[in-house]
Amino acid sequence: MKKTLKIKQSANCRIDLAGGTLDLWPLYLYFGELKLVNMAIDTRAHCELQIAPAKGLEIWIESKDMNTKSRFDSIDELAESLTKPTSINPLRWVNRLAWHFLKSTGVKSGKVSIKTWSDAPPGSGLGGSSVLGIAVAKAFQKAFPKNVGKDLWAIQQTVRDLEAVEIEHPAGDQDYIPALFGGLLSVKLGPYHRSVKRISPSVETKLKSRIAILYTGKPHHSGINNWEIFKNFHEGDDELKKLLQKIFDISAELSAQLEAKNLDNVVDLVNREWELRRRLGTSVDAPVLGEAWTWAQQKLGAVGRKGCGAGGGGSIFFIFKNSAERNRAIKTTPPNSEWKWLRC
Repeated sequence: MKKTLKIKQSANCRIDLAGGTLDLWPLYLYFGELKLVNMAIDTRAHCELQIAPAKGLEIWIESKDMNTKSRFDSIDELAESLTKPTSINPLRWVNRLAWHFLKSTGVKSGKVSIKTWSDAPPGSGLGGSSVLGIAVAKAFQKAFPKNVGKDLWAIQQTVRDLEAVEIEHPAGDQDYIPALFGGLLSVKLGPYHRSVKRISPSVETKLKSRIAILYTGKPHHSGINNWEIFKNFHEGDDELKKLLQKIFDISAELSAQLEAKNLDNVVDLVNREWELRRRLGTSVDAPVLGEAWTWAQQKLGAVGRKGCGAGGGGSIFFIFKNSAERNRAIKTTPPNSEWKWLRC
């Protein structure tokens, strides 16, 4: 590379309205074609990639969130860092992404700098680590379009598989999809194909104007929460299977309602989905989520709610009757100092 290349990319986090957990491969295959519903939000993850000319290879990985930086002088040294636990190597997830994309794009020399940061608190349930992976992938795609390619589904599967290796648990499909496609989405996942349909922007605007996201200050661990459900399903938990079937059906119904531009039943469907989801595992319905809902319902007038991601803490989103009530709500200081509103 003869000139210094500097690229900034970001990717949207998401809230999941219905169908989550079933996006864990191969859970959705057991039920048929899954239609899950999620929406990109204004909370984002960011990556700054810079490659300057140099005789050898020098790799710098930096996390602004952790105020941590590491240097590597070869791909092999970077690969070696992946064998160390995150307690020693807190940047391992970004290291893994860097290792993959530097290898696949054939970078042999240069001073490579990868700097990342996120608007989402750790463990917020908004897909933060997955979205960070997409931000890094998008930066490399822009720098090396021929090597990375334009197929967004291929990028989604690459980052998903890398994250599954990183967390050593199954990684769901959905977190990466709004980060790549944007908007309010109906996502089809089936045995023979996968596709995404963006719901009408006018429906998205109306729905988003009624939604507020609250971070509870209690991080969750989606891999552990989902693994409990995944394991119990494959060990033959019949009650769990019935719950997942009902979630599957509600997600399909919500998708159809939104595609028909009908918002009348959204609150009811989201509430029903969360009531079922709370029963999926002991780690899903953390007390702090109930406390936040009681406050939002009684003091702010919220009519709907759902824990974000795998539950167990993190964030919860509320639905209000109209945008005016939502706007008043987000100007209200939460009663718990650890709670804070996030951008939707």
